[in-house]
Amino acid sequence: MRKTFCILLATASLWVAPWAHGLTLPSVMEGMSTSGAKVNELISGDTLRSLLSNTTEDPKQNTLSGSVGTAIEKPTGTAGIDMLVAGYQDAQKAEARKLFAKIIDLFEPVAQKLEVPAYDMGSAAAALIAGSYAAYKNEVLPNEYFKPLVQQMQQAFMADAKFAQTSAQEKQRMYQILVGTGMFLTMAQMDNMKNPDPQITAQLQSAGKEFLSRFTHMDAASIKLDENGLSQVR
Repeated sequence: MRKTFCILLATASLWVAPWAHGLTLPSVMEGMSTSGAKVNELISGDTLRSLLSNTTEDPKQNTLSGSVGTAIEKPTGTAGIDMLVAGYQDAQKAEARKLFAKIIDLFEPVAQKLEVPAYDMGSAAAALIAGSYAAYKNEVLPNEYFKPLVQQMQQAFMADAKFAQTSAQEKQRMYQILVGTGMFLTMAQMDNMKNPDPQITAQLQSAGKEFLSRFTHMDAASIKLDENGLSQVR
């Protein structure tokens, strides 16, 4: 049996479903949607589509090393987390902030096990795409899907003129938003597959579709993710 990203995350004792803290899924989605408006500004659709249409080399043959252009310092502020919790009631923000801080920190050991750089915008974007895709498709993703996706996202960022002008501070803020959203969706999907709830399944699928479409600037139904990375089905 192939190891899956969700099974890997299931080993983390830090995860507790947000609804166990009184945070309903709609409130979580509202908070993420507030930050989601910024997600689609990070990389242009033209750059990503050009990469997908012109890629000829096998992403699995590339070595990942956290390239100079996409690597970041570990965030020390909370600007991205502030965006993620912006949609919450004041009484819920402290608990929501703890939840997102915890799952963002959890990404470092997960990235190490998946053999990708933890503090890298390519890895952060891959976390969002993988989490959104898993939620949208209501399925788990094999581990081997992740590294080629990270490599693609590194290439996309390196080719994007707007990203080259993004400040280090803004990259750290967006890193928290991308990783926080992607990890939340992945882990919530994992939890829901263990204890299925049709209402939560529908909400996760809707959220996954929204974030997948926003970030890629493509119809979510046309997107495919496999061992070769991300592709667009015509």
